[in-house]
Amino acid sequence: MPTAHKDLSTVIQQALEAIDSELEAVRLLPSREWLYNGQKKTDRGQYVYGFETNQIGLRFADQVKASFQNQNKSTSEERDKEDWKAVEILEFKDGVIWIEFDSDFGSEIDRVEVEWENDFVWIKLQEQLELLQEQQTSSKKQKINLALLEQMLDLDKGQLRNEQAIQTADLGRFNSSQRQAIQLAMSEQVLFIWGPPGTGKTASIGRVAAEYLRQGKKVLMVSNTNRAVDVSLLSVLQSIEEIGLHQHPTSVSRFGEPWLDDERLIKHSFEAQVEKELEERKLRAEQWNTLLHRYEKAEETVHQLMDNDEPVSNMLELECQELAKRVNELGGLAFLQQEVERLSLVNERHELKKRNLVATTLAKVCTSELFYGLKFDAVIVDEASMANLAFLLVMASKAKSNVVITGDPMQLPPIAITEDTQARIFLEQDIFTWVADAKDSSQLFEWHDQYPNNTAFFDTQYRLQSDLAGVISKVFYEGRLKSEQLDQQPKSTGEMDAWYRASVALINTAKYRPELIQDKSERGFSPSNEVHQRVMMESVERLLKKYDASQIGLIVPFRYSVYQYRKALRESILPGAMDIEVGTIHTFQGREKEAIILDTIMTAEIQYGRRRNYSVRPFDETKNGMAVPRLLNVACTRSKQLLIVIADMNHMNKVYRNKYMARILDALADISL
Repeated sequence: MPTAHKDLSTVIQQALEAIDSELEAVRLLPSREWLYNGQKKTDRGQYVYGFETNQIGLRFADQVKASFQNQNKSTSEERDKEDWKAVEILEFKDGVIWIEFDSDFGSEIDRVEVEWENDFVWIKLQEQLELLQEQQTSSKKQKINLALLEQMLDLDKGQLRNEQAIQTADLGRFNSSQRQAIQLAMSEQVLFIWGPPGTGKTASIGRVAAEYLRQGKKVLMVSNTNRAVDVSLLSVLQSIEEIGLHQHPTSVSRFGEPWLDDERLIKHSFEAQVEKELEERKLRAEQWNTLLHRYEKAEETVHQLMDNDEPVSNMLELECQELAKRVNELGGLAFLQQEVERLSLVNERHELKKRNLVATTLAKVCTSELFYGLKFDAVIVDEASMANLAFLLVMASKAKSNVVITGDPMQLPPIAITEDTQARIFLEQDIFTWVADAKDSSQLFEWHDQYPNNTAFFDTQYRLQSDLAGVISKVFYEGRLKSEQLDQQPKSTGEMDAWYRASVALINTAKYRPELIQDKSERGFSPSNEVHQRVMMESVERLLKKYDASQIGLIVPFRYSVYQYRKALRESILPGAMDIEVGTIHTFQGREKEAIILDTIMTAEIQYGRRRNYSVRPFDETKNGMAVPRLLNVACTRSKQLLIVIADMNHMNKVYRNKYMARILDALADISL
């Protein structure tokens, strides 16, 4: 394959220049996010409300402003003139952000828009790269430590195979491609694992991490999101138990706040471990402190008696002697005083360094000073296809013997907001396509075939129904993805049997002649489609007869539609409808539900009395390129049982003919009930 790789110093410089450009864009265009359905919590403060959100950028914001913006304003420009008031972020935990306002808004806030400069992580990432640049250009000894990073960027540089024996007994629950990847992770210094949806990637890297621990290696496991970190760590804990590996509870740590509510994560929380260590230290300190207090009190009493020419009793003299002897045995008065002071504090950096496995987010590694200069034997990056190259440079630089990069380059890539073309290209390219110098899936497979010792492709999926999996394989994976799962269709009776037995139901709304209406009072592209919303509600009603609301997901391409549909479900009389999760495609990355409704929203808009069909992001390939098939792949692979797609096929065929959108919809139509 053609290669266009550059040396490490050049790539680091490119990353720094791209981050400079992104920082400028971030500061010129503060991040904004709508928060919905805020619930008042009186025990947290006077005017404190909790909002569910997956926007982790808010956690690092120094200053946050909020605006309710008058909905009667006719244009977004008028609404921008509304006052933005400073609010305080109290806590971000378990997917809920707690915000304190300066006024009482009742028991619930329907929605509020927040704004912040989301530059903290970028600044810290920049600092890490600058340190890496200094390290790369300084002594020869330091350059050797970056050999793995250089090999990750260019597999042609050659690698030394690890000589340590592979201890991977009993891999029976793993299929052949997974077993091969686990074996390669043990023998090769750099490995890329390409795992399409439902192929067991998380289970496999959990076993890889456990095997590294069995070899006595220290492991750093990172991912983009807290949820992905939690899922990966739970997989590691399962593998540790399976192979019978004894690990002290504090040797494995979850650094940062867990997203999932699981007792095992709480048990391994680094913060909780440090608090427990501090409590134990304080108990020991209290023992020494009590001894010191008794000794000093006895000495003081003796001196007072002697100053007053009063006799010292034999009992008191004996007590002083015994206490003095005990103090001297323990190291002396000065030593015990220092020990009491030392035990009252915990050196968190020292504690983190003692851990055998640390699981955390990419952002935490860059923003926490505890990780500065810290090295691990092995670094495992999950969901790496969503991380920009700058993050991957920093992560790989922390590895001494192994780097395992896992993800799916045919799913969501990293995103950037800079308008600088070169910077945007750099920041929005995932590590797989960059290393492979690939423009599409066929070139990715050529790269995989060329480097069989350093790349693994998981070729068997277990999540999707086999007919839907066949479509996904054909459209996105060159037909290489197979399915060994026996279809487990829900059982039902009556006229809805066919609907429930299907894996795909494509609802063509063309016969209803839907119309797109834009809300001009909103910022950005804010489309409504009344026909689609009605079809969506009808679909929800049918699904609720079979599935619990928590197992139904509703995916839409626009943030405005998220709010619109959440509101419609909350106001619905359907029992449980408000508990259905609604989000954009990005929201559902790495997630799965029994049933998914994908509403494409787009249709013709009436302009000057005529129907106009046009394309917008995120589905416009002329603007979004490879991001379009990745988005569609994610959207169509979240369901375990039933995928419902709502689309105006007349519009789709006019606008997206011979493009990925039309290809996937036509293929889904062929297997639809």
